[in-house]
Parts: sequence; C-alpha cells; structure tokens
Amino acid sequence: MAYNKLSLADKLKIKTKQVGDCLVWTGDKSKKGYGRIRINRVRKYAHRIAYELSKSAIPAGLVVMHSCDNPSCINPAHLSVGTQGENVDDMHQKGRANYLTGDFHPKAKLTKEIVELIRSRHVKSDRPNGAAALGREFNVSKQTVLALLKNATWK
Repeated sequence: MAYNKLSLADKLKIKTKQVGDCLVWTGDKSKKGYGRIRINRVRKYAHRIAYELSKSAIPAGLVVMHSCDNPSCINPAHLSVGTQGENVDDMHQKGRANYLTGDFHPKAKLTKEIVELIRSRHVKSDRPNGAAALGREFNVSKQTVLALLKNATWK
C-alpha cells in the first residue's frame, strides 16, 4: 500500500525504531531533534500526534513533555501534557538547563574582573564614577551598569 494511503497510526509506525524503551522517530526532524510529519500539507510534531492518537486531544495552552528527555521519542508511555512552566521546571530538575552566563556567554562584553571593578568604583550621583560614566568607560549602557549594581545581572 502506498505511504499516502496509510492511516496516521501506520505512518507513525513505519517511521520509528525501537531504541531501548523509546520509539525513536526516523523521519524528518527539527533542528532540535523533534520528529515532524506532514498532515494535509501541514508539518506537525510527531510526538504531539502520537499523544493525541494514543491518549486524547492536547488542551489549548499545554505542551507535550517527554519523561525520557529524548525529543525524537514518540512512545506514548513517555509523553504527558503540562504547561510550559512545568516543562521548564522539569528541565531544571533534571539538570538539562545549560545556560551560558557571565564570561562564558559568547556575547558578554564584561568579565567578572571588570564587574568587580565597576562595583568597587561606583559612587552614586558622582559624575566621574556614576553609572553613566562607568558605562561609557566600559562600553556598556548606564542600564547595564545599574543592573549589575543591583545584582539583577552578574550575581
């Protein structure tokens, strides 16, 4: 039978392989590794389709989360729905959040040493050592200096 004549469930089966407990999507994938399938000329995420076929419709505003942390997995046993906030909390709890901060961020203009220097030199309402002057000296905005002084950045 031609692929385009198959049921949606059969199309999902054809494009997966068993890897441990996961059913890994082998078809088209996004840059982040999420499986994608075309339905009526519209590209949809395979894990969302697998969830809807095996469990129920996904309520508006919710995301489908992977308990296995494998974006290519479409095993319904590994999928659940939750809010984006719950998904982010899960990522942090599992240690998958890998944010580059401080000197390690590729767009950082300041270093830890410069931040410490700015904090030590700053004198409120002082022309040569105020936030605006220090910002000009270190090629950042006054707002950036104020944010690091308040520990909103560079904690």
